Amino acid sequence: MRKVARIAALLLVTILCVGVFSTPTFAASKTSLSAKANQATKKLVNYGEYQGWTADVGPTKVTDKKAVVKVTLRNSKHVFANIAVTSTAKKTYYRFKKYNHTFTDWKIGLKKYAISSDKKALLKTKAKTKANSIAKVAQNNAWTVKRSSSYKNGKAYQTIKVSNPSYNKKIIVVAQRKKGKVAVSYKLGGKAMSLKNIKSWLSSHSCGYAEVTGGGGETPPAPVEGPADDSESAILSDDPDFSGYNGDMDVGTTGEPILPPTP
Repeated sequence: MRKVARIAALLLVTILCVGVFSTPTFAASKTSLSAKANQATKKLVNYGEYQGWTADVGPTKVTDKKAVVKVTLRNSKHVFANIAVTSTAKKTYYRFKKYNHTFTDWKIGLKKYAISSDKKALLKTKAKTKANSIAKVAQNNAWTVKRSSSYKNGKAYQTIKVSNPSYNKKIIVVAQRKKGKVAVSYKLGGKAMSLKNIKSWLSSHSCGYAEVTGGGGETPPAPVEGPADDSESAILSDDPDFSGYNGDMDVGTTGEPILPPTP
């Protein structure tokens, strides 16, 4: 009986150990699947933007065997609705209208159905969206803000002039098509700087209201954003929101579903 009891105890310990060690492996597998699907989604959206498409990206849904992200890509004339970016332990594919496709298939399809004017519009709106976020931080920190915009040689520019009693700086945002995606760069006072560091600089170099008014205690008017130069302000305001990965869905355009790329 003692021998049987010992064997039973050993079996119980073995089962418990298997359970303890298998749980982290299972969790890591789901995390890995999610990461693969998100990376594949970002790759698709980046190339879509490069060709002038805007994206609506859904949440990542993960099961024991796969992770799926639904993506809709659209431009001013066409729509690829509900592309299922799917990752399993062995592969990643892009399912659309009952067919599984590779990323190469999508590069061909997105380029084939791209609209030239959308590429320009996307760059303008991408630059404007980033500039808006900078201007908001500046205004919240009592800077006076003036804005202008331009487009030259395939690059969209947003210029933000910020000033307070102590500082007067120019911030430039540039959006361009580069290496298969839309790249955005920034300069503060002529020096290259990240978006995060520019916002940090605006916050740390702000002047409080008491400082602005010489300690009089009267709250001055809030700074007002200046209008964009030229007629581009009207053009930009009519553009869809091309805010990129996980950006808001553009509901201002329509398009008939188009045939999927050749499987």
